[in-house]
Amino acid sequence: HPKVYPVGYPVVGLVQLGAAIFDPRVAGASFDDRGTWIWSDNGVLNVLDHLTGARADGGWTHPIAWFDLDDIALEADKADAPVATRTGTEPRSRCWGVQDLGPDKPLVDTLSALLLSTGTTLAVTDRGLITIRLIDDAAAPTVDLAWRDLVSLDLTAPGGAGEARPNKFSVGYYAPERRYEVAQADVSGCRWAQYDDEIAAVGEVASAIDLPYCPSPAQAGRIGRRIAALRRASRIEAAANLGGLAAMGHAEARIEVEPLGETIAAAIQSVRLEGLGAEAPVTLSLIELDAL
Repeated sequence: HPKVYPVGYPVVGLVQLGAAIFDPRVAGASFDDRGTWIWSDNGVLNVLDHLTGARADGGWTHPIAWFDLDDIALEADKADAPVATRTGTEPRSRCWGVQDLGPDKPLVDTLSALLLSTGTTLAVTDRGLITIRLIDDAAAPTVDLAWRDLVSLDLTAPGGAGEARPNKFSVGYYAPERRYEVAQADVSGCRWAQYDDEIAAVGEVASAIDLPYCPSPAQAGRIGRRIAALRRASRIEAAANLGGLAAMGHAEARIEVEPLGETIAAAIQSVRLEGLGAEAPVTLSLIELDAL
């Protein structure tokens, strides 16, 4: 339309409520009947909607039967529960934002951003179904790894061998007060965001925490603190016998270190069985949680 727009199309921004989503807590709600769905910015439920949504809408199209809706309903209640902020209270986990449906945007990147922004993770319940869990700062380990089952245990200093760990953090969030742009939260007064002694000793090592679906600076601060601590924490690589398979399906483990007479709390990143047979080793990648 060169006559209507001689200098090109105008740039238009639209702010609107998202579509209704399925909430298993609503009496009479059915995943198969969209007329029973409601609008919600609940962080847990929006992750569920993303995982079960149509591919044309940017979803993963996973069947709802794969998910433990009873467990997800309990976590959704926790996401709605009010938490204290500097100015009052707000729900613990909300999800706002815009999904880029461009072909150059991998779907897994959107899922990762959603999980980070809402402070959630995916897990498998004892019924073999997928659930969406809120991540606690001081999560209690749910499995013990006995010293007799460990073949080796290697701790890598924070930041990696020969490297300085991050010592200055910035946090980006989806800012309604700035016309719904991804903006930087003010973390200048947060002790976890800047370590002046380390900066003076080794120089500034910056680390950006991007939370594009987080609509609150308070929520961004809560999530950013945990992510910053994990980025500064020691990495643990362990080899175990088949007893190490007990860690599968768990998010946090307590590792017994018998020679030192102590235990280490760690977040489980992966558990892999390297081969077949009773002698096949199990390798575990973990992050020490003591810093949290």
